[in-house]
Amino acid sequence: MRDKYYSQNVKLVALILFMPAALAGASELIVHVLFDRRYAYAWVILQAFALRGMFGAMAAMSENVLVATDTPRPLLIGNLLRAVWLVPGTLLGWYLWGFTGFLYMAMLETLPGLAFFLWLQHRRGLMIPKYEALKVAFMGAVFMASLAASSQLIAIVPPIRGGGA
Repeated sequence: MRDKYYSQNVKLVALILFMPAALAGASELIVHVLFDRRYAYAWVILQAFALRGMFGAMAAMSENVLVATDTPRPLLIGNLLRAVWLVPGTLLGWYLWGFTGFLYMAMLETLPGLAFFLWLQHRRGLMIPKYEALKVAFMGAVFMASLAASSQLIAIVPPIRGGGA
């Protein structure tokens, strides 16, 4: 089952992971083109939500594997880990980096659950580490390519809307 899950879902997984990674990389360009200068910092918020989408997609895939082979108990533990992360993580983020730190720490709340799900998959022999590493590498490559392209385009693509106040 493990081998079939990984081999038969490659294209679907690539599509699912492509979208938030590309959005995260292009977030500054998207905000630059669609909004006026008053919202220039909104790209940070868009990027944080896209980052949450990247890790959330990976966590959901791991959850599906575990639920298909077990009971929903790992989901409860994963949700508890997320809750335990959220309050101290956001407070620490706010203290160290202000609003941006608060936002990113809140969006990274899926990381403890993802780490737990991957550990449990590995422990039960349900994970192929090579494929998990390829997922991370794929998202990183898409993010970097999108970031590089949008960094070049931001200088030549004019905003759709005018200046603002």
